[in-house]
Amino acid sequence: MGHATPARPNHPRWLLAGGISLAMAAVPLLAAAPAGATTPALPKAPAGLFGASDPTYDGVFRQSLSLLAYQAGGLTPPAAAVAWLVAQQCANGGFSSYRADTSKPCAPYDAATFSGGEDTNATGLAIAALKSVGKTSAQTRATTWLLSVENKDGGWEYTPGSGSGSDANSTAIVVTGLASVGGQGVAVTRGQDFLKGLQIGCAGFATGTDGAVAYQDFGNGLVRNDKATAQAVLGLAGSGLPIPAKSLGTTSVRLTCPPGTPATAPSPADVGAGYLMREMDAFGGAIPNADFTTGNPTKGTVNIGDTAWAVLSLEAAGTGRSQVAAALTILNHAITPVAPKVAGAAATTTTTAATDDPGELALAALAGSAGGESASTVNALVVRIGATARGGAAAPTTTPSPTPTPTTPAGNGGTLPDTGGSPLPAILGLAGALLVAAGVGLRLTGRRGRHA
Repeated sequence: MGHATPARPNHPRWLLAGGISLAMAAVPLLAAAPAGATTPALPKAPAGLFGASDPTYDGVFRQSLSLLAYQAGGLTPPAAAVAWLVAQQCANGGFSSYRADTSKPCAPYDAATFSGGEDTNATGLAIAALKSVGKTSAQTRATTWLLSVENKDGGWEYTPGSGSGSDANSTAIVVTGLASVGGQGVAVTRGQDFLKGLQIGCAGFATGTDGAVAYQDFGNGLVRNDKATAQAVLGLAGSGLPIPAKSLGTTSVRLTCPPGTPATAPSPADVGAGYLMREMDAFGGAIPNADFTTGNPTKGTVNIGDTAWAVLSLEAAGTGRSQVAAALTILNHAITPVAPKVAGAAATTTTTAATDDPGELALAALAGSAGGESASTVNALVVRIGATARGGAAAPTTTPSPTPTPTTPAGNGGTLPDTGGSPLPAILGLAGALLVAAGVGLRLTGRRGRHA
């Protein structure tokens, strides 16, 4: 495997590749409104969409995560929420990040503006969500589209046709989605083989980066990327969403370096999980933000999305008991806004539909469910997700029998077409502004916001 060379801030490809992880540092954590502030009104349209924030870059992504959280909690999602997701599907079966007007065809990718085109990440999660709510026809069409845009190298890119090449995050999300629906074992294996090619081996042993995964291979040595690793290990483990709760081990696996001939070589998922465990131990139980200029982890910070994905990866790999417990505590604290204490009044916690981020809540619910948290704790998060539904939230019920999630995919993944390209998602807020200054970086840097 390649050597984890230091990041070079003046290297344009580093800026693009590292952006998906680095830009997250500029996105503020969920916080309560100051005392006395006016709570913004929750938009009423489009009905069924979870969350008050602009859905342009993450509408389908967060909606899919939210529906999967309902499945994890054994609750029935609002019919309008399911209908919203189904209506977002493009004619070819794929999903873009968000369609403001579903009466119009999905816009094709525009290389001049780095806009338009279907989103493999959104579609990868959408197939899992559609499976969970029994929308078989829509799920099958979306799965067929994903298989049709797989690259020759076995991976997927963010937006097919953009020319940026397969990347670890997109491939991991698609592999996770395919594992969730089952029957696509060949495609899952191809995707996992692509991810293995981005995993740092013994070249990173001395620096402790063995097992980490790079975002892409630019030919000058693999550079570890915590955001890529947090999602890639889940893909390497071959687990779908939601992940069933199970007892976790405590073993942190490392490679045998220099390479020897052990009786049983550790799996890439186990080695990746070992890296995540070491990283979380080094940074207080969480995956931190990355410094924008160097790509190195920043002490004293918490990236909610990356931490939640890392927890899901450890749970899928079946290890990291103490790390998962510590991270779940951090996540539950981070998503519970605390109102400032007013003189003479007791401190209170506030959760409103205008401040709650359904993507973060959904990731916490999925991680907590797999980590063995109580049903009441998971369901409380799902209730908060439901409260953000535009057009009014329906009280969740406990009637569904969630579709079983296969943990070992099997079957034929179809043919491998010749397609190419994919930019990464663009971060909202300050991070997005920073990347606009970097040109194409806007579209190539994490469009799914805090729960990327």
